[in-house]
Amino acid sequence: MILFGVLGGFLSLSSGEGLEHLKKFNHNLVEIHSFFATATVWLYGIILFALSMPYLHAWKPYTLFIQKSSFLKKIHALLMALSTLLTNRLMLVFLAIVGAILLTFTGTLGGAIAHGPETDVITSAVYSLFF
Repeated sequence: MILFGVLGGFLSLSSGEGLEHLKKFNHNLVEIHSFFATATVWLYGIILFALSMPYLHAWKPYTLFIQKSSFLKKIHALLMALSTLLTNRLMLVFLAIVGAILLTFTGTLGGAIAHGPETDVITSAVYSLFF
């Protein structure tokens, strides 16, 4: 599920960049929205990486490939340690909360771009944090 979300997020980032040049929008609002969208996709990408590493580690062709080089073994050990740190239950809860906040900001700022800053109470509150 998270894989499709991250892939969709990267597609959305590229389509949003193109849309920005087709129509006049509040440039500052678009830049802030773009920042939160990028941060959201990268955060969930990091979570995807952390959750995927144990599966990659167990995949035989990958294991055979990294055995060919001591440098690759060191990189793999580092990535596995990072994955272990990031998949700690408390860390995942923290990252999920941060991701939900980033996603909320991205969505409400996108709503402010499309429908105006006074669309609803949450959009108005988030908009007022920046303007």
